[in-house]
Amino acid sequence: MSYPAESSLHSHHVKPPIRNLVISGTFSASLKVFPRSRTSSLHLVPHQHTMDLPKLLANQSVTEHHPPQFDIPPAILSHILIYAIETNFFDFYSPTGSFSEASYIGQVCRYWRDVSLATPELWSILSLRLDNRGCWHSNVADRLQMHIDHSRNALLSVRIETDAVLDERYLLAPFRKVLGRLSSLMLRTKKKVELDKVVQKYLSVAQHLTLLSAGDRIKVKVNGLKQSSSISLLLYSSFLDSTRLANYSCFLARTHITYLHLKCFPRTALELLKDCPSVIEAHFVLPPHGFPGTEPPTLTRTSPGHSIIPLLLTLTLEVINASLPGYDFPFPALAHFLNSFTAPSLISLFFLSDANQNPHSIYPPPNTEFLSALSNLIYRSSAQITRARIEGIPITTYELVPVLKALYRVRELTLGEAKGKRNKLVTTSLLALLAGRALPYSGKFISPVTSCKLTVPRSACSGLEGPEA
Repeated sequence: MSYPAESSLHSHHVKPPIRNLVISGTFSASLKVFPRSRTSSLHLVPHQHTMDLPKLLANQSVTEHHPPQFDIPPAILSHILIYAIETNFFDFYSPTGSFSEASYIGQVCRYWRDVSLATPELWSILSLRLDNRGCWHSNVADRLQMHIDHSRNALLSVRIETDAVLDERYLLAPFRKVLGRLSSLMLRTKKKVELDKVVQKYLSVAQHLTLLSAGDRIKVKVNGLKQSSSISLLLYSSFLDSTRLANYSCFLARTHITYLHLKCFPRTALELLKDCPSVIEAHFVLPPHGFPGTEPPTLTRTSPGHSIIPLLLTLTLEVINASLPGYDFPFPALAHFLNSFTAPSLISLFFLSDANQNPHSIYPPPNTEFLSALSNLIYRSSAQITRARIEGIPITTYELVPVLKALYRVRELTLGEAKGKRNKLVTTSLLALLAGRALPYSGKFISPVTSCKLTVPRSACSGLEGPEA
């Protein structure tokens, strides 16, 4: 079926490019187009109430300043409406709780309805609230089917919420005939479910899979060849180990993974880095040293299984729960991890922690091995790092200087104090080093950084004296 506005949408006979566009009615928007850079910016604000369009158009003084909606070219209006749609919601518990933003657009005027019906993307964003019994109200199911029909060949983005563990017979029942168009699938449940099995079952269905279950979060994105390209896996109550990782059969084809975000043990993180030669960005949430399952530190500079991660650009290591009792030395286990690989393309390096600055943590050897391994990694990686962030690591200026000397090309630096009253990181000598001034240290000095952010408590600034402070 063809709609009046559809031929104009696909026609090249459109009015000259609009530089500034203001729309009045159900939505207020401003669109700016920059032909030289071929970019545009859109600002869209929905009104709290629906305006009376016939009365508005009848007011000549208003229409002189605000052009009628049907004066907007169909291609421009269609593009704006796509940004206006957030979701179309279907509540199978309560039919009165359902709403369709795509249908609301069609109520503005007949012209807008024609354009909305000729824009399949408006009908392809769907949110469902289901139960586990499959007791659906027929009118809700009919409206959902109408949206699926209007979406035609557009890729579907589906979000499903449930208070129970869904039976697979009902989960994707409305989409059985259009599974090939399912691009994004988000499942949210309040009860704990076996995410391993769910991932294996539904990853082959959607290119973008997100699972949220009782504090756990799994996000997987795959490319057109159904191979993983992005993985975000954060388990609320546990760290991912190598044994459980093997249960995710969908992760076995790891050669195409480009993004990693996992809550895991250092050994698991190292295994994934070695198995993912195409990884570009990695963010690992790690337990402190001494946590059950962490391996003991290794003092060798290069381990037997040393690997090269050629494409890694950004590495973030986040040590959590380091402030809990019993973890006074949270970082030695990372020495083995840092000594086990080289990243020649690395340009951004971030180390984050919630550790406390206590009397034990500011003296060697707790951090010496870790910092030495960090400096060695930077030198092995050709010292190309231009962005660095070190926050919550209980170290002193004396311990930090070798790391900063290795980061002599850094341009954006963020330093954050660890918690506690014994902060000795930000000192006059450190500020002088950041300014590129001569200090009684041998070797290279970092050039003046162009962007530096220091996060310190008020008590740490009392000892800073002189012009350097």
